[in-house]
Amino acid sequence: MWATADLLLILAAILACLSVLLFVLALRTLQAAKSGIYYSIRKNAQIIGQRLLIGAFGTAIMAGVMTASRQFAPVSYTH
Repeated sequence: MWATADLLLILAAILACLSVLLFVLALRTLQAAKSGIYYSIRKNAQIIGQRLLIGAFGTAIMAGVMTASRQFAPVSYTH
C-alpha cells in the first residue's frame, strides 16, 4: 500500500512535469504570436500564450504546495 505522503510526492512530480510542458508551450505560442500575419491572429495567440503561462505558474505553485504539505500528511503503512 502507498502512504499518503508518497502519493502526494508522485502527484507533485506529475504536476511539475505538466507545468514545464505548459511553460514551453506558452513560450512557443507567444513567440509565434510575434510573427502572425494579421493583427487578430497575433492578438489571439498572445491571449492564448498568456493564459498558458498563467496555467504553468499555477500548476508550479500547486506542485510546490503539495511538496511542502507532504510532511504534514498522515503516514499509515499497511502490510
